[in-house]
Amino acid sequence: HPSGLAVDLMLPNWSTADGKAAGWEVANWMRANASALKIQYIIYDQKIWSVARASEGWRSMADRGSATANHKDHVHITVKP
Repeated sequence: HPSGLAVDLMLPNWSTADGKAAGWEVANWMRANASALKIQYIIYDQKIWSVARASEGWRSMADRGSATANHKDHVHITVKP
């Protein structure tokens, strides 16, 4: 991403059960290590988790219209500056 504070981890075979499981494995690992990695928020599979609202867990997001826009084919990670 242009600001240098985010990365998209693209998932091979994202539309399969194994691909989706791999995405959740990455997303949950990042969440478990958010403090050490200075993560601000994570988006995957049309869900968002943020440090600011951590107690709410993974929250659903509105449909943005495509697999990429809905973060189904990648895990998005934004870190604190």
